Amino acid sequence: CFMFAAGAVGAAGAYSYSVNKLVTVESASVEKTYQAALDGLGDLSMKVQSHNVDKLTGKVVGKTAQDKQVEIQLKRRDDTSTEVGIRVGSGFLSDEKDQAMSIMQAMRKRL
Repeated sequence: CFMFAAGAVGAAGAYSYSVNKLVTVESASVEKTYQAALDGLGDLSMKVQSHNVDKLTGKVVGKTAQDKQVEIQLKRRDDTSTEVGIRVGSGFLSDEKDQAMSIMQAMRKRL
């Protein structure tokens, strides 16, 4: 079962699932959110394949143990908030949605 937040994506901590990816806004800079993404994937023993960041955007690409691609995209909202998009595999399957939520939870533990 995959739960949807009642709040709008614009509110920090709320999330939605759209265009086959989990979308949320976190109360942290792009740089801090980027590091949380790297650390969160590591905490889940997922392999990071590529990553890059600047002051406005960031991207982390990895793989699950089932060889599904994980893509985390970051976009600056302002100095203290970042929009995060997480897609696992195609993003269609319920287990992929659950994995995206697990990645978000691992990231939040690092923020």
